[in-house]
Amino acid sequence: MRIKILHETKTVMEFMLYDEEHTFANLLKDVLYQLNDVKAASYRMTHPLKREIRFYIETKGISPREALIKAIKKIKSFSTKLINQI
Repeated sequence: MRIKILHETKTVMEFMLYDEEHTFANLLKDVLYQLNDVKAASYRMTHPLKREIRFYIETKGISPREALIKAIKKIKSFSTKLINQI
């Protein structure tokens, strides 16, 4: 997975995720929405045959970068717990 930040302000971030599909993008979007400081989180595939996702995050109270880091840490924690149960 690669990430490229396209645009970032205090409350908005747009970035590209490469080498990923809907599975991870949906998970990330859902976990972002669980954070109280996230106003909006959405994504779209750039093309059905390309594994490129354009992501949008809008926040209040924290920076979009902080929200993204929190969401990724939460996903990592879920994954670790699941692996330990197997």
